[in-house]
Amino acid sequence: MKKIIKIALYSLLAIITLALVILHISYHSFSPGDKGVPVDENNLVYFQESYDDCRQAFRSEAAKASSIYEKAKIFTVRVPSKIDQDLYIDFLYLPSLKDTSKLLVISSGVHGVEGFTGSAVQQMFLNELLDKDVLSEMGVLMIHGMNPYGLKYGRRFTENNVDLNRGSGIDPTLFQTRNEGYLVLQDMLNPQGKVSEGSLRNQFFYLITMSKTLKESMSVLRQAIVQGQYEIPEGIFFGGTDFEPQIDSTQKILSEIFSPYESILAIDLHTGYGARRVLNLFPNTIDDPELEAKTETIFTGHQIEWGNTEDFYEISGGFVSTFLQKLNPAAEYLYMVFEWGTYDSQKTFGSIKSLQKMINENQGYHYGYKNARQEQKIKQHNLELYYSDSEAWRSEVLRSGREMFELALKMYPEI
Repeated sequence: MKKIIKIALYSLLAIITLALVILHISYHSFSPGDKGVPVDENNLVYFQESYDDCRQAFRSEAAKASSIYEKAKIFTVRVPSKIDQDLYIDFLYLPSLKDTSKLLVISSGVHGVEGFTGSAVQQMFLNELLDKDVLSEMGVLMIHGMNPYGLKYGRRFTENNVDLNRGSGIDPTLFQTRNEGYLVLQDMLNPQGKVSEGSLRNQFFYLITMSKTLKESMSVLRQAIVQGQYEIPEGIFFGGTDFEPQIDSTQKILSEIFSPYESILAIDLHTGYGARRVLNLFPNTIDDPELEAKTETIFTGHQIEWGNTEDFYEISGGFVSTFLQKLNPAAEYLYMVFEWGTYDSQKTFGSIKSLQKMINENQGYHYGYKNARQEQKIKQHNLELYYSDSEAWRSEVLRSGREMFELALKMYPEI
């Protein structure tokens, strides 16, 4: 009998070991790809590889529009910095030619490094979709590179480590928000010391995360992590302790532009979360059923993740959901976040890997890297999380972005 029990225990141990080996190999070999996805070379011309090139390309398209529409206004706001005096947010404002009741706002680079894709989509819009028919029914405002530091230096965050999509608004009580769930997880989310992808912690990060998931659930963890936090300045998703300079400096400018309009539709361009290459529609929950219905009409035929489902989350201090919404309280305000997925973060491995890459980049930024090779790898992996170098991914982003904006331009005037 003892022999049978011993054999059973050894067999169970062997099965568990094999399962862990398979899990380990599966996790570390997980990498979403674009096999079989067609590439339209015409879509690739809108992508650049540096902040300066993005800015120059956007301003070139803006200048073309300005030469056609005499009331167009191009202006910039310099963002103060301790290390770089050439950080700018660029604006193109095109007042409506006839009907001044509606305004379309398209913003990019709120999460700095995501602005490479946002800039490409804005350039496409100006080059291909903007015309007199559009401007006869609405004004158009482009905000390019809202977080120029992050765009230039490859970070999601500002120079002050602030996630601008968690630290935007006009009410400073935002910074009193407590995220208890985040504080419980801070040891996992904000490790100290020089970072290496080869460390034991990084090699078995998936086990750490999965153990937390077993205690709660992926949706509970996701909400706690990405909602935003205001107590740990070196942490990810830090919303700040006060508004960033570009929020203060653009508030008056944008309020004046918004003031004549009765209806505003704001679209903020992001990358990272969701199925790879898929254009996801991610607003926070809207309490007004009429505004929700109008939003669904604008994007008819496409699923909207309202933030009240098990698989998604609500954020605090959103740029379009909180800040822009407050600048003209009298206007009917509609908004949408366009987010193109990169790493299949709706899947377990994709979600864990995305979080791990973000944590590693943040740890390296604050505490350094084990060596130069690790610094290069971690920064490259962080860039891949927001800006894939795959031509298939980039081509599909432009295709779906073009299609969604064509729909919005058709439906928005009709609501």
